[in-house]
Amino acid sequence: SNQFQTSLPPLPFPRGSNWDISVCLVTASNQIYFQFNDNMERLEELVTSMDDFYTSASLPLARSEMCPELVCCANVEGGFYRVKILDIEDEAICSCLFLDIGLENQ
Repeated sequence: SNQFQTSLPPLPFPRGSNWDISVCLVTASNQIYFQFNDNMERLEELVTSMDDFYTSASLPLARSEMCPELVCCANVEGGFYRVKILDIEDEAICSCLFLDIGLENQ
């Protein structure tokens, strides 16, 4: 069995039929990534907490355990983000989906 969590738990949707959202990424007509605008402060708090934790902790990078669909933390341009690995090109480059902001990048 896989010892790593490969997906995030689903979030409950707000009540009602109108939501205040920002669309971040559309990959297909049935795959749309968006953010709830009222969660932006909580997202900033999460990013700040992750930066504080990962810059103060001395954690090794387990490159040998990286695989597509793995959800992990990545240091990108000085900030830490939750990402899902989409594809691994080589030891140093992989394509990821930034889970909290709905962005695909290497």
